[in-house]
Amino acid sequence: MAKKKKVDEGFSLAELASTLPNYFEDNKVVQTGVYALDNLLNGGIELGSFIQLLAEAGVGKSTICLELSKNLCEQGYYVLYIDSENSITKDMMDSTGISQVSDNFFLVKESTFDKVEEILDNFISTNKLSFIVVDSLPGLINPCFTNIGDKHISVTNN
Repeated sequence: MAKKKKVDEGFSLAELASTLPNYFEDNKVVQTGVYALDNLLNGGIELGSFIQLLAEAGVGKSTICLELSKNLCEQGYYVLYIDSENSITKDMMDSTGISQVSDNFFLVKESTFDKVEEILDNFISTNKLSFIVVDSLPGLINPCFTNIGDKHISVTNN
């Protein structure tokens, strides 16, 4: 058995890459169970991909994500749902049926990036996590000015 390196010993890029699963090996596509979304995504979500839903506030992005999460959980996948705006209610969970597949569904209500990063690290280390839903990414960005090098970016949430 190979001896594991301590984190502070450092890893080469090749060593780090060799520890990650090859999501693109067979380009596995997972059907979401949301017909319109599967149609837009050419059959479903390709493992290892990143999907972003953009729309006006209040049109149902969170509801679609809960429905998608329920369908993935029913297929045996584990879903971590990060609610950064504290908008997911018990009624929403009940109406989408996500409460019935709670063994595979993990809801985190957290709005600070540092805490979400820590939670993600812990879940990813279990090797059981299949999908991550972040609702919503702007909710994790400090609404003040953010320094990026010499540039200043103002972030607003309408």
